[in-house]
Formats: sequence, structure tokens, C-alpha cells
Amino acid sequence: MPTTKYDPNCANDRANLALDISDALTDAGFVRGPDSRNEKVYVLPAKHDSTVKVFTSIDVRSHAVRARGTDAIRVCATIGSDDAEKGLVKSTRVFRTGDMRDIVERMMIAARHTWKLASNRAWGRKGRPSTVEVVQPVSTDKPAVATSQPAPKVPEAEFWAVEAKQASKAGREAYADICWKQASAAIEAAREAQAYLTNPV
Repeated sequence: MPTTKYDPNCANDRANLALDISDALTDAGFVRGPDSRNEKVYVLPAKHDSTVKVFTSIDVRSHAVRARGTDAIRVCATIGSDDAEKGLVKSTRVFRTGDMRDIVERMMIAARHTWKLASNRAWGRKGRPSTVEVVQPVSTDKPAVATSQPAPKVPEAEFWAVEAKQASKAGREAYADICWKQASAAIEAAREAQAYLTNPV
């Protein structure tokens, strides 16, 4: 996949990103699940009756990702059958900013991490989760975005920052770089949403 800066205002970019997302998920063993509000959803069974779900932000009508908005790619996990399904791992949002290759890589990292969490939690609870747990790292001392304004507190950014620090300590610099990009994207999206709520167009 070539390195291409994603432009949400370009119809071709939205269509190409949708294709890249679908191909990456299919190659990893995901299959199409029931659509959610005209959004394509891919699912992958994890261990002990749990399932990883990726809400792709791909519109089922246009087969392209949505232009803008707060509907980032979301990765979560559930447990149980369709008629008795419960949340197991809350959503990790993957923002559609930066290079298209990086967006897809961040999505797959989140999917693998969610699969591991889901399998471990489902086993620990023996298929009967009583609460939904959220991974929220404590803090980060490395700013993901250089700006004159203070960075908003964003749980997704904190999560990826901690991932990046651990990867750096282990010498996994390529993975650490991807994590920092995801943290940066999370903060950027939070600032855009805050700016819109303060001064809506």
C-alpha cells in the first residue's frame, strides 16, 4: 500500500481508504457482520465466545468512508450470542487523519489489541461479564501535537502514548512511531470537535 496523505474532501481518497480498510480486515480473517446505521461492520471471533467488531465508518450505500464528523473507525469487543450480547471491551477510536497506510495500520493494531483483551477478559470471567472495563492509561509526558494551546485530556491519546513508551523501551521504534501518530490524531480530533462546539459553523 503506497504512502498517501488522506484527504477527507476527496471522493477518490474516501473510496480508496474504504477499499484498503476492507482488504486489511478481510486479510486478517474478519468477515462482514450486520450493518449498523448504514455503516459496514466487520467481525472476528475471539476466544471464549467473545467477538471483536470493527465499525469501519464505510457507508453501505456509497462504499466509501464518510467525509467528516465524529464517526471515527471504532474497534470494540462483545461476548455472548446475538440475542444475549454484552459489551466486553469498549471502543478504541481510530481517527481518519494522516497517511492512508498509517490509518489502516492503526486500525489493525487496535483490532489485535482488542482481540487479546477480549480473549483474556472472557476467559477470566468465564463468559459472564458483569461490567465493561476500559483501558485508560494515567498520563503522557510527550505532547502528541505541538501547539500553543494546552492539549485536552483525551483517554485515547493517553492509551496510545503509554503504548508508545512501552514500545520504545522494548526497542520497537516502528510500532512506537505508529502509536505516537495515533495519539496525535486523537488529540487533533478532540481539538477539532471542541472548536466546532465552541464556534459552530
